Amino acid sequence: MSEPAAFGETEIDWDEATLFLKRRLTRKLGRVDELTLEDLTQETCVRLLRAVRREGATNPHALMTTIADRTAVSHIRRITRERPIFEPLTEVTENLPDPKSETTQVPGDIQERVELVVQEIFRSRRSSCLELAVAFFEKRNWSAVASALGISHDAVRARWSRCVALLRKVVAADPEFRLLADWVTE
Repeated sequence: MSEPAAFGETEIDWDEATLFLKRRLTRKLGRVDELTLEDLTQETCVRLLRAVRREGATNPHALMTTIADRTAVSHIRRITRERPIFEPLTEVTENLPDPKSETTQVPGDIQERVELVVQEIFRSRRSSCLELAVAFFEKRNWSAVASALGISHDAVRARWSRCVALLRKVVAADPEFRLLADWVTE
């Protein structure tokens, strides 16, 4: 395909630019429905207009190619992120628990889950805390832990206190851990 007609610094032949962008998006995305292609073309035109107003267009072909490619990547990211989240539920409901039933239980042991999450937090941040967390969940005596580590009982208690403070800070800062917040603050 030939390059679009020469544009001035901010002069763009929008019909030609729209056609070029639509073709570029089609090549990048492959099969996409016509309405989505129109929406993406308009989105790309808006991005092009903003870029031209902001910086001018000394090389419009390269600018349009870059903007169309980035719009295609953004579209792919949107559909791969949103589709699993917003996909409609299927009609298969036989395995779903009845929320009104009093016998409905959360699968798995809650204590094991809490232990796993706490250990993963410490594993990703501070290994000395991980060792103490394992001892804590095994209900080991701090004196025995201190002798195994070759440090004093007071040093183990002080270290564990710093670890709990770190855990509280992480849990308070991350909304994913809101269910642990009560357990950690007790």
